[in-house]
Amino acid sequence: MSYIGQQLPADVFSGFVTDSFTGDGSATTFTLSKAPFSEDALIVVINNVIQKPVTNFTVSGTTLTIVGTAVASGDVIYAMHTSGAVPSTLASKVDVNGLSDGIILDADADTTISADTDDQIDFKAGGTDTMHIINGKVGIGTTSPSTNLHIFSTSDNAPHLLLENFQNADTDDAAVIELYLNDETTGGIGDNTDVGVIRFTGDEKDGGTKETYAEIRGVAHDPGSGSSNRGNLSFFVQKAGSLAETVTLDDSETVFNDGGQDHDFRVEGDSNDKILMADAGDNGVYFGTSGNTTPAQSSSATHAFISAIGRMQISASSAACITTNRVSSEGITIELRQAGGVRGSISVAGASAAFNTSSDYRLKENVNYTWDGTTILKQLKPAKFNWKVDPDNTIHGFIAHEAKAVVPDSVIGEKDAVDDNGDVAPQQIDQSKLVPILVKTIQELEARIKTLEDA
Repeated sequence: MSYIGQQLPADVFSGFVTDSFTGDGSATTFTLSKAPFSEDALIVVINNVIQKPVTNFTVSGTTLTIVGTAVASGDVIYAMHTSGAVPSTLASKVDVNGLSDGIILDADADTTISADTDDQIDFKAGGTDTMHIINGKVGIGTTSPSTNLHIFSTSDNAPHLLLENFQNADTDDAAVIELYLNDETTGGIGDNTDVGVIRFTGDEKDGGTKETYAEIRGVAHDPGSGSSNRGNLSFFVQKAGSLAETVTLDDSETVFNDGGQDHDFRVEGDSNDKILMADAGDNGVYFGTSGNTTPAQSSSATHAFISAIGRMQISASSAACITTNRVSSEGITIELRQAGGVRGSISVAGASAAFNTSSDYRLKENVNYTWDGTTILKQLKPAKFNWKVDPDNTIHGFIAHEAKAVVPDSVIGEKDAVDDNGDVAPQQIDQSKLVPILVKTIQELEARIKTLEDA
């Protein structure tokens, strides 16, 4: 067959193939040299009479079947192939070098594969380049992948990477991102090895230099087998131009500011930004403060401060608080403050403890020395009793509501009061408030005795 143009390879362009058979009077099936697409791709002639496809013959694979009477002995059968499947060996010989969009995959020719640049494969969908493979690096959304897998997006609302897993009802498989380090040169990874790193980078505002602003590292420790394996997860942020380790989670503890970078730990409430704060620079812990200040100067929420040297301050308001201070030469003092001043304290030194009440004259007014202590003392009712929880131990003291009727400031709380849970809200007595009455009564008795002695 003649053609116009450059000579083509024989296995790509060739004439019709004809198979010949001779009847024997009984055979109705014959084997073709290749399988046609269908009966319409085959011209069958018996004794120079063309046979009608399907009506006079059928084809299945390479089997030609004559419909009806067997071909008479000696009659010649010609089967001419007008088309056929392209040999599979041609696939390895498709050459689109230098041809853009060389392999077209859809009807409108806008989904293609190209290899128009050396060592590069380009994939296009809908007329837009979507993926490139360049020297073994895969770029999605970028024409110049800088690493093994480079995913890039110019859209503000499009995900750069989405891993989605459809969970089958019979399984509990989850979408997994796995960072796997395999050191084949040594037979395994070494101790204190970063096995996976997620790095957050961006350009500087002025110079455009690429900077790492935050990083998450997974680290292997004592990699061996079984229970010897350990690991930790560390979080880093850029501080003063370099990465600082802020949080580390390992097999025994969670550490904040492990690198000693003056990094604080803070927990916010609904209306207080520091309901819990560990201040690295102050070496202290604050509870409920609104700033790095002592609670007496902060908000009205209940709060506290504990320092590394043992100083603690607990407050229910900006005017009332409890503080502790540890001084090696003086022991520990717990101070009770109100309105900015100390109202009392508990001191512990050595094996003794002291309960102290503020009595500074500068805090008092309307001082009166002339009152009747004996009359008050005679109204008090000292009692002997035991507590219900300790029936075998008899003690001496007062009944709170009876003492309150005589010396109101010695008792707090109300008779028969209960708390929100219905439990007893006990009245409490400060028996030290009775001491001035005893002293005043003794003085009055001493005066009477003196008068009687002088009579």
